[in-house]
Amino acid sequence: MTINTQHKRILGAAITLLVPLVLLFTSPGIEHEQSWCPFLRLLHVPCIGCGLTKSLVCAYRGDLSASLAWHPFGLVVIAMALLLLALSIHDLRHGTRWGDRLLNHRLLWPLLGTLLAVTYLIKLFHHFLH
Repeated sequence: MTINTQHKRILGAAITLLVPLVLLFTSPGIEHEQSWCPFLRLLHVPCIGCGLTKSLVCAYRGDLSASLAWHPFGLVVIAMALLLLALSIHDLRHGTRWGDRLLNHRLLWPLLGTLLAVTYLIKLFHHFLH
């Protein structure tokens, strides 16, 4: 049995949603722990994804303000993973391709890329101000 696209998407979305959930219970004070980011550790400058895991854990805890403070894209990641999980399950059951349509939409990636770049520039601005 080969793993098709929907199975891969379901697995990827599930892992994306489950890893922070596991960390919520195994690292209750994760926001106070040292960052795992090698970029931040070596260069003392945050990378574009710094704070994303902590953002997801805080969102699961229900602390949306802390989630947004760690990384505004944490909530976007959760929403996209849930949407992709639902669409992929639907596609698998009904033989449709809604997941493909979402991921191949011509505006999705330029929009998300631009928002992520702006968010990162703001994060860098704040990092160098402090």
